[in-house]
Amino acid sequence: MDKEKDKKINKNKFYIVCWIIILIVFGFLACSEKNLIGFQVKKILAENGNLDAQNKLGNMYFYGDIVERNYDEALKWYKMSAEKGYSKSQNTLGYMYSRGLGVEKNLVKGFEYYKKSAEQGNDIAQYNLFSVYNLGQGVKVDKKEALKWLTKSAEQGNSEAQGLLGYIYYDGGGGFEKDYDKALKWFTKSAEQGNSESELDLGMMYYQGDGVEKNLSEAVKLFKKSADKGNGQAQFNLATMYYTGTFLKQNKKEAIKLYKKAAENEIDEAQFNLGLLYLQGLEVRQDYDESFKWFRILAHKGNKFGQNSLGHMYRNGYGVKQNYNEEIGRAGKCTSTM
Repeated sequence: MDKEKDKKINKNKFYIVCWIIILIVFGFLACSEKNLIGFQVKKILAENGNLDAQNKLGNMYFYGDIVERNYDEALKWYKMSAEKGYSKSQNTLGYMYSRGLGVEKNLVKGFEYYKKSAEQGNDIAQYNLFSVYNLGQGVKVDKKEALKWLTKSAEQGNSEAQGLLGYIYYDGGGGFEKDYDKALKWFTKSAEQGNSESELDLGMMYYQGDGVEKNLSEAVKLFKKSADKGNGQAQFNLATMYYTGTFLKQNKKEAIKLYKKAAENEIDEAQFNLGLLYLQGLEVRQDYDESFKWFRILAHKGNKFGQNSLGHMYRNGYGVKQNYNEEIGRAGKCTSTM
């Protein structure tokens, strides 16, 4: 009798364990954004009124994740949760109306949805409201209100808002007041979160001694952090310091490597420097094709130095057939000379 009882208990335990495993797997699939079953689970939850699932389903249709991109479907699900006060959906609806994605562009509606989301504490919507008030998108331009919402977002830890707020106080343009102390504060907070733009900006403050004691060691440390994340301007700054031996030990090989990275990141000065180095064969093998490539990229962007340099190559036949008409067409657009 005891053996049968034990068998029954063990059988029940087995079923319980099986159900626990099934529930764990089901829960995992429900959380997966990259799984068709996860999509079906979200749809069931969304149809039963789950606001988070409605928002996530909207995201799937918005981004074309698992399912084909469909703005109409995204709009439908976002609206369901937004009407119940779900702030993430309200913010995304604000974005869709502001840009006319899947719906007729309506800046006023975009503003209204952003405002509803921001008032619930959504830091991304608060960040978006800055642009709305700053540029007058669906509402009158109001610099004071713009700064208020950007500050709210920054105070919640949004690193993009912190970085932008730092830049506004650093620059002091566009109707905003310059304040180096506040710039330092917000750049530091953003940089501490690993924001590469803020690491660069904070590094420049220390490099130039703007509102803070000049500290080249701290500047270099911040430039390196930013450069390692792929920030082109930080890469260019370090490259120049290595090339000239300014504060850092001169290392032209490292400088060339960083110039190349910065040039690939569309930094005009790096592209121009590389063009000159290849043209003259300085620290690299002379290569007119490579020089021509970088000058042409610059020229096509309208950069006068790139246009002039390209004209110089045509005038002298460096790596190209000598062509004075092409030289006039390029170099004639600017006044500087090689």
